[in-house]
Amino acid sequence: MDNGADRAVSDAGIVDLFFERDESALEMTRKKYEKLYMSIALSVLCLHEDAEACMNDLLLRLWNAIPPDRPVSLKAYGARVMRNIALDRAEKESAQKRGGGRLYEELSECASFDGPDQMLDDKRTGELIDAFLRNCERDHRIMFVRRYFLGESFSDLSAHFGISEGAVRTQLTRIRKKLKQYLEKEGVSL
Repeated sequence: MDNGADRAVSDAGIVDLFFERDESALEMTRKKYEKLYMSIALSVLCLHEDAEACMNDLLLRLWNAIPPDRPVSLKAYGARVMRNIALDRAEKESAQKRGGGRLYEELSECASFDGPDQMLDDKRTGELIDAFLRNCERDHRIMFVRRYFLGESFSDLSAHFGISEGAVRTQLTRIRKKLKQYLEKEGVSL
């Protein structure tokens, strides 16, 4: 199949191939979403070699997780898994200087977990964070996701939103405080 045809295959179609244990699902996933997934890994790790290793890990994890999981959006599901892989790699390689650790430190104010994977993979907490974000202002929701899901820097967020880096930091601090209050109210241990 050529690149254009691979992009035309729906997420549901690719997920069906995973369920059929058809290895072409891996190549279709790579062709369709590699640019996005690599950008997520690079935003945390910075080194292309590390991001490529994460891409290979991602494909293996998808192969092992689908089935039984049946994601509605392979794009979003894979992006979340890639972020977790990249954060794990950053933590294991003591990549504090490259940014991955700082993101987790910022989020750890909201709830106590053993690591970023546990925080994001805990189903109930994930659902609560989703619910919290749905009730945030659009710009705050986008800022939060771009910072903590995609790993964007304060300077990138500043340029995107047309505000100073200090204003970005202040807004994110306020969002995290509100998230912490929301999680406390919902009974998540802090």
